[in-house]
Formats: sequence, C-alpha cells, structure tokens
Amino acid sequence: MKQITLLIIAWAFALTNCDAQTNPFVKSVNDFSFTLFRQLRNDSNIVLSPLSVELGLLAASAGADGDTRKEFENAFQYKIDSTGLNNISTYLSRINQSTDSNNIISIANSLWINSHFHVKESYTTDIKKYFNADVSGIDVSKPQMASDQINHWVNTQTKGLIPEMTSPAEIDTSTELFILNTIYLKKEWAYPFYKEYTNKHIFYTAQNKKSNQDFMQMTRYCDYVQFKKFKTVFLPYKGNHTSMVIILPNRKKELKRIESQLSSQLIDDLYKMKQSEDVRLSIPKFSSHNTCKLIPSMQKIGIKSAFTQNANFKKIADSRFYINIIKHTVVFEIDEKGTKAAAVTKIGVLVGSIFHKLPKPIEFNANHPFVYMVIDNDTQCILFIGEYNGN
Repeated sequence: MKQITLLIIAWAFALTNCDAQTNPFVKSVNDFSFTLFRQLRNDSNIVLSPLSVELGLLAASAGADGDTRKEFENAFQYKIDSTGLNNISTYLSRINQSTDSNNIISIANSLWINSHFHVKESYTTDIKKYFNADVSGIDVSKPQMASDQINHWVNTQTKGLIPEMTSPAEIDTSTELFILNTIYLKKEWAYPFYKEYTNKHIFYTAQNKKSNQDFMQMTRYCDYVQFKKFKTVFLPYKGNHTSMVIILPNRKKELKRIESQLSSQLIDDLYKMKQSEDVRLSIPKFSSHNTCKLIPSMQKIGIKSAFTQNANFKKIADSRFYINIIKHTVVFEIDEKGTKAAAVTKIGVLVGSIFHKLPKPIEFNANHPFVYMVIDNDTQCILFIGEYNGN
C-alpha cells in the first residue's frame, strides 16, 4: 500500500467586534471546537486547536468527491465549494496581515509530493489559491532527506519552536504526500502581570485535591460577564485583536455542567454582554500538554468513508486512498508576559485501495477547574480551547 500523510501544525507563542461569526468558516470552526472539546474532555488538563484540525481536514476534503466530500461538508456544516474555499482564503489573508514581529499570528500551508506520485494539477492549483500553500517535491525513498526537508520548513515557520516534527522512521516508501499547516502566534498581554505579585495559593482540582501553585495577580478594569452559574473574564493581548477568555464556575464542581452549555451562541452572548468592570484577578501560571488520536472523534461526527477503502479522494489523484491516522498534540503555557502554545496535528492517508467603578473589585479567583479559550476578537474565531484542572 502507498501512503499519503497530512500534517497540520498549529503554534502559539507568547499569545496575548464585529458582528460575530458572520463568516460561515468561523462558525464552522467554533461549532467544531465545542464538539471536539466535549468528546475529549476527561476531568484532566486538555488543550486543543480545532482550527488546526479543521484546516488540515478541509485541505484534504478539497480533494474529496462523492459521499466522502458530503460527509466532510455535513460534519463541519460547511460547503466545500468555491464560495467556501474563498471564505477560508479571506480569513487566512486577514489573519496574516500582522507586521509587528512581537505580536503576530501567521498561518502557513504546504504540500509535499513524492517525486514518483502524480497529484492532479487542479488540486495543487486549489491548494495554492485558497490555502496559499507552497508545493514542493520530496523523495520518500530517502527518508532522512525527506524528513530533513519537512523539519526545516516546520522549524522556519514556527521560528524554531519545533525544530523537528517528523523522523525518517515515520516516512516509508508507501508515503506519497504530506500536507502541512502551521499556525504561529506571538503576542503579549496588553496588561502584563508583575512577577513580584505572583504568589503560592491553593488550587482545588477536579478530584477535590489541593495543590500549591503560582498565581498571577492583578486588579484592573477588564471585560467581564456574570451569569448565574459562572463568570467570564476577557484578558486581552496587545492590540486587542486577540483575548484569552476564562470561564470560571461559581462552584468548584460545576465545570462539567457548564461545559455542556458551550456553543457558538454563548460566544456571541459573551461578546454582546461583556462590560468593563474593576476585577481582582488571581490566575494560575500553568502549562498543559496532551496528545490525542482523532479518527474515532471524526467518525462520531459523521466522517466515516474517509477512513475506509471506500474513500473517494479522486480530486487529488486517480489512486484510491484513505486516511489512516489523525494525531493532535498541543502544548500551552501562560505566564506574566503572555501565552505560549503549540499544536501539532498529523493526518495519515493510505492508498489502498461604560464603566462604573465598583466600591470593591469583583473577585475572579481561578483556584478551581475552568475552561479557557484564545479567541480572535475581530471574528470571534476560537484559536485554542482548553480545560485546566490543576493536575
């Protein structure tokens, strides 16, 4: 069997209103974000970049046809036609406009084709046009050289944050194609925390255990929303185009119930209802890392034939092939300066067949499990979503 591999890498480093989600692509990403998040949460730390996963799968689905294409469209609730692809292109162009090297969001795509494998010109044309992808050749009969080429591109796009993402052992002679997507973010808090105010405090985990952790602390005006069961704070990054949004249950054991309410509509409501309030913030410094395999999750949302010998990717090549692996890895860290995060998704395809000052600041003490998101404020597109449980 021959193999086609799609690799999607999303990065964030030192991360820091229009009518929300009017772009169907953004709504698709946000709906998918909550679906995937609910499937994978398990009362432990988790962080995902569904944007990375969806971009990679949409790049693959641009080459799908028949029932396979319909399954992608139904699963993502997104039409993969010229209009849909143009929406993706528009979003990528807008997000890549930053010129400040210290506050940047950059999304890049590339297509790596084995020298003996024929990919249809119409597919490479679409990938270049709509995903702004570079197209290069590799020789999989020389795995060391092929992996060096891919790793060099990844290292360049991620500014050295991931010097190596594949190895010669992962490239065999049945590999015919790699698709890579990288998302690199470098932003700082609009209002950084002072290190001298960081102190040890108790965090209450989902398992009702206690742990001493470093908490960053600050009192200032920031966007805030209070609901009956939870409260939400917006922590902006420089330029106010991106924010970290933290949803904190009022009670320590209410997180799972609140997570069931997460939706695109909730994001709309949060942005419409937020008001500037005087808030005393106490947020843990933390890092989170997880790796998950996503084919079962994709099957649950209705993408099924793509993982079988009935897959139809004839718009990529005449050979029959199917996806045999989707692996997603994310690292996420926040500190007094900002946020660092990295997400890697690997998809393998086998050929086989007004504000009023309050008398007292509002307390926002994130000393128990919470949900957090990094959101593009201009479109309300979720870039990262996670749950912190302190373990």
